[in-house]
Amino acid sequence: TKFVTAGREDANVRMLGTGRPFYLELINPRTPRLSEEEYKQIEQEINTQSIHKDNVQVRHLSYIEPKYTSIIKEGEETVWLSEPLTDQVIERINKIGSSPFTIQQKTPVRVFQRRSAAVRPKVIHTSTISSLHQDVDMNSPEARYGVLKLHTQAGTYIKEYVHGDLGRTLPNLASVGGIHSADLLELDVMDVDLVWPPQIGATVDVEETSADVSNENNKRPLSNVQ
Repeated sequence: TKFVTAGREDANVRMLGTGRPFYLELINPRTPRLSEEEYKQIEQEINTQSIHKDNVQVRHLSYIEPKYTSIIKEGEETVWLSEPLTDQVIERINKIGSSPFTIQQKTPVRVFQRRSAAVRPKVIHTSTISSLHQDVDMNSPEARYGVLKLHTQAGTYIKEYVHGDLGRTLPNLASVGGIHSADLLELDVMDVDLVWPPQIGATVDVEETSADVSNENNKRPLSNVQ
């Protein structure tokens, strides 16, 4: 079997929102396709096991096609900047982040020993930054801290986008903001922005899907994920 999940597993990163989409690939199974009743039975068995029912719950188990593996994640970070977060810096970052842009990420130094060397283009869908609170004294240490909200393509190295990874990720937060450097202090994955499991064989309307009670937080359907 092969188990693949969306979201973060770092010990110092919280995974919030409505849970983590996942899929399980069965390698050369005896029964290649299960019925809806069998999926419901498996779901119920997992959720009622006394050994882990208070820690692990699953829902919406169903068959998916291999092509449905694109995931978009949404995160919020507390960042440090090498200079005060002025209105001008905020404007530069938020202006570029108001529309999707592509970054080029070389394999990060922290994972280089287990990942192949490559340059990976990743899309930042939106990026906004704000001060920790209003009326921050620009001469105080607090002026160098901010809250960065990102909406990114799956597989984006968020930490490396923030601190630049010694120039291995370009553009990065510092180059976008026109400052010397930046670093990440805290990271929360707020949600995985995707209706999961996908609605196979259905033409999905954005407004109709957003109004569906099963679509938490108005997530985007796969038909609208590039």
